[in-house]
Amino acid sequence: MTYPDAASRADAVIDREEQWDIEQVEYEISQNLDMLAELQATQDAVRLEKQGLIESVFTPEIRQKIAEIEAEFAEKESSLAVGIEQLTKDVKAAVITFGESVKGQRLHAVYSRGRDSWDSKTLMRLAKSIPEIWGAHSQGKPSVSIRRVA
Repeated sequence: MTYPDAASRADAVIDREEQWDIEQVEYEISQNLDMLAELQATQDAVRLEKQGLIESVFTPEIRQKIAEIEAEFAEKESSLAVGIEQLTKDVKAAVITFGESVKGQRLHAVYSRGRDSWDSKTLMRLAKSIPEIWGAHSQGKPSVSIRRVA
């Protein structure tokens, strides 16, 4: 969405706020977040109950054998993880230097050039005196990430 000037942009924000009862919308979203947190907690409890029941059928002999298997493979898994981490770093560095994506038989290292960024505040100030700048403006879709409250 483009606006001819900063004043129009501010008017659009004010119009949106007038259409909504902001406190009611925020309250409803907050209630939904609380419900989502409750569902996630219930999911975790079900998962733990299931795991507990599975572990309850293990005899001490089975638990001992599992511990031995875990110990036997720990060194191999650790060594592989270190090798994978180092080779991944090496491949990424080489692809960045090469400047193009490279495809292997089972993996594809996809090169993405650095994204362009502009000083939006400066451009918006300039757009007041040079309205043509708005023709080069676009705004991506907003996104939302949901995080646990600390």
